[in-house]
Amino acid sequence: MATVKAAGHRPSSIANYGSGTPTEAADWGSLRERPQGYGVKYWEIGNEIYGNGPLGSKWENDTHADKSPTGYAT
Repeated sequence: MATVKAAGHRPSSIANYGSGTPTEAADWGSLRERPQGYGVKYWEIGNEIYGNGPLGSKWENDTHADKSPTGYAT
């Protein structure tokens, strides 16, 4: 966060879709409310989830039973 602030930008954050839990995502979300004033405004759910297998690559950890694009969208 210090690097982001030094560069004069606002941070974004990514909720772990592949193996994270809703509680973990909520805990990350609480960063916005902390006194440090990180100022996270934009959130992403998952990142590079296309590496979870159905499209040929299997380098992204994904513990969901349905690894299809439809499963991700659901």
